[in-house]
Amino acid sequence: MQIDFRSSERSSLGVEVELEIVDLESRELRSGASELLPLLGRDHPNGEHPKAKHKLLESTVEIIPVREAIEELVDELMPVARRLGCSDELHNALSIMERGPSYIRQREVIAAGGAMTDVVDSLVRELRTDRLTPTPKPAIP
Repeated sequence: MQIDFRSSERSSLGVEVELEIVDLESRELRSGASELLPLLGRDHPNGEHPKAKHKLLESTVEIIPVREAIEELVDELMPVARRLGCSDELHNALSIMERGPSYIRQREVIAAGGAMTDVVDSLVRELRTDRLTPTPKPAIP
């Protein structure tokens, strides 16, 4: 497969999400973008999803613009996720988008007066419960 490079007259800055396709059993990256993109595009003109694009690697799909694309993609993938028994995990993508990535939650623990051990505890709690750490209350001096 050939992917054409299109240069721009001037530099630009964009925000995108790159989704990696992972084998459920081995947890290794796996090829599949060429099969996945036509499925995502089947209800769109020319069979191409307007926000899902092929990247250089077969294990990667690019999604733009971020917030709207994630919400739409979660909606589109939810029936498949229900069949596979992983709808809660897919729904977590929306929670992360609203609550923020892990590094922000870790910084909030420190800003609320916590120590590094509190950061580690919050990470362990998230991993054990599969729930994001709530926004901490600031420490009262």
